[in-house]
Amino acid sequence: MIRNAKKDANQKEIENYIKAIGGEFQDCTQLKNAFDLLMGYKGKLYIIEVKNPEYLSKKLSKVERLEKSLTEGEKKCRDKFEKVGINYYIIEDIEGIKEMLK
Repeated sequence: MIRNAKKDANQKEIENYIKAIGGEFQDCTQLKNAFDLLMGYKGKLYIIEVKNPEYLSKKLSKVERLEKSLTEGEKKCRDKFEKVGINYYIIEDIEGIKEMLK
C-alpha cells in the first residue's frame, strides 16, 4: 500500500553518503508499514529504516530509543524479515551506516 509519507530530515544526508561510498539505494518511504530504504553495496542488500534522532528520547540508550521509535507496522515488517534471516537496520546517522557495514 502506498502512503503519503514524509522523509525524515536526516534521510537525504544518509542517501548522499550511500552514493558517496559507491552504494545504490531505492527510496521506499511511500510504502506503508515497511522501511525507508533498500540499499545495495558490494553485493549485499540492506533493509534500512531511517529515524531522526531529534525526535527520539535522550533518556534511553541508543538501541532502546531506536526500538521504541518503530511503529507497529514497522515492527511487524522487521519481524517478518528477521524470521527468515534478513536483518532490518534502524539508522539515525552516517555512523549507523558505517556500523551496519562492518
